[in-house]
Amino acid sequence: DLGDINADDLPGREHLKDPGTRDGQTRLIKDNGKV
Repeated sequence: DLGDINADDLPGREHLKDPGTRDGQTRLIKDNGKV
């Protein structure tokens, strides 16, 4: 259960190549249908 986060709207693994907006930022992604 991710609360208000819709897992279908999460980006894939390619999103990890982009720089974050701050140090220590956590990003949720989908990988093979799992978060």
